[in-house]
Amino acid sequence: MVAGADALRDVRVTRAGATYDVTSLWGVSCDHSGCEPTVLARSDDGFETATYRVGGYGQLSRELAPPRPPGAPRLAGCSTSVDGVTLCAGVGGITRTADGGTTWTPLADPFDRPLMIQPVVSLRPGVQALVGGGDGATLFPFDQVARLEDRRDPVVAEFGGGGELAAYTTGQVVLSDGRFLALLDAWSDDRAGRPSARHHGLWLSAADWGAYQPHEPVFTPPLPAATDGYSPFQQLAASAEPDPVIWVRTRDDQVYVSTDDAATFTLLPVRPRSPA
Repeated sequence: MVAGADALRDVRVTRAGATYDVTSLWGVSCDHSGCEPTVLARSDDGFETATYRVGGYGQLSRELAPPRPPGAPRLAGCSTSVDGVTLCAGVGGITRTADGGTTWTPLADPFDRPLMIQPVVSLRPGVQALVGGGDGATLFPFDQVARLEDRRDPVVAEFGGGGELAAYTTGQVVLSDGRFLALLDAWSDDRAGRPSARHHGLWLSAADWGAYQPHEPVFTPPLPAATDGYSPFQQLAASAEPDPVIWVRTRDDQVYVSTDDAATFTLLPVRPRSPA
């Protein structure tokens, strides 16, 4: 069963110094209708050794979610930043805790129109972020970003990379230098087999988050060249505890990690191996 896992469904990475703890979720016998059963694999030694569990996708995928402080809203997405602040947004509004869930503070919606809201992992102490997007069918629109800083009013920036077009995001992170990084791999003028001329991939903000430009990190080993107009990425994510790490998941089921604000990325083993 483990050897037959053939499609990476999701992954979560945490870092403690030079040690990476990887939990990956693999599908078996995948087709367009789904991947059942699934295999949850976990290793902290590059999959020289690992533990495996087989089960349904819904059950095992919940184990990939980062820990939530006590009292976190049940129907909300949450992110914990490098200084231990957890921000949640969803049904019931926006709320934040800076003491591990002992107290929660409701926050006003910073956006100027009704938007879907996602909290973002921040590697910058004292800064949290929310992404706001209009209605999206399967992808999250990247319309506005709100910057929340201690003892300051929220600052909202509009994404200007697409003009009249809409961009869609599959991951974001506030870097330790304060800039905002987003994976934008779909645009509203993409067509089947004919993506738009816009850059598909990573976009990096200016210091004030008011402007963005394509970002091309160095990958080791190098990524294969894109041949269809899309980027090789499926997901951008980050975790702040115990030590910060950023990762990207690629369309060929590889994971690369960065510890230098996404300037460089290195391949990280995430594949389960058959038991000896």
